Amino acid sequence: MKKAQIKKLDRLFQQQVLKNRVSVLGGIAVVAHHFIGRSNLATRWYLPNGVGLSHNQHQSVHSDTQIKQILDTRLGKERIADLYQKSNIIADYLYYDFIVEHLMGEREYYIM
Repeated sequence: MKKAQIKKLDRLFQQQVLKNRVSVLGGIAVVAHHFIGRSNLATRWYLPNGVGLSHNQHQSVHSDTQIKQILDTRLGKERIADLYQKSNIIADYLYYDFIVEHLMGEREYYIM
């Protein structure tokens, strides 16, 4: 995948995660946080992997284990289990159009 396509997908992911502008921890969301890091292509653009947070909340999630535990509780065990299951999928080749369809709500997941 080309760098320009990755940038477009990252922007679309952020737009979709921040669509309702509500932080999962309360307040206004301005940052799309990846529960499983962006380096994992199997979940990088998977919408359930994104949560909206404020800037302060986002910094806290990365540095404060208590805030991270609160976030884990809000996401729920089923969602976290799904994310970890998807994160173990080997993403050898990704189809740009499949990812766009997922981000637009037309496809449940982008890896076959």
